[in-house]
Formats: sequence, C-alpha cells, structure tokens
Amino acid sequence: MADAAVSRIADATHAAAALAVLHRLRRTDREVLLLYVWSGLGHEEVARACGVAVGTVRWRLSRARARLHKLTEAHLAEPPAPGDAPARHPAPRATREGTL
Repeated sequence: MADAAVSRIADATHAAAALAVLHRLRRTDREVLLLYVWSGLGHEEVARACGVAVGTVRWRLSRARARLHKLTEAHLAEPPAPGDAPARHPAPRATREGTL
C-alpha cells in the first residue's frame, strides 16, 4: 500500500512538471499531443482535425513525447528558486484518513 501511495505522489509530481513545461513545445506538436492524449482521439482523427497526413501526426506525436519527457526531467532536476514554496499536492485519500 505504501508503494502505491509513493507511486501516486511521483506520478502527480511528474504530471505537474509536464504541465509546467507543456507550453515550451512547438504549437503543432502540442496540438497533436493534446488531441491524442487529452481528447483521446486516434491518429486518423487527429490527422483530420489538424488537416495533415497520419504519418505527420505520428511524427509530431513522437517528437512531442520525446521533447516533453526531456523538458519534464530537466524541470524536475531544477532546484527551487529562493523563496518558492514547495509544490503542494493533496495527500492521497488513504494517507489523509490514516490508513497508509
């Protein structure tokens, strides 16, 4: 149970870092990534929405994932700026209820 809680906290930390750097992707890559991941569209649907070929969608998605991973890891490795409070994430429900 403790491993699951630690995993959820790590996932939340990575998700927050990814959101913090998402704006640094190319607009076209960000668009494809968000349509695919956030909206749950398939490659063909994203291609139609963006007016590009399916191969282009696959390429942009691959490039966006690689760049987002690199930017996220760099963001997580940065020391907090002086005076910045650490990011607060609500504790998982089991932790708040004392059942960890």
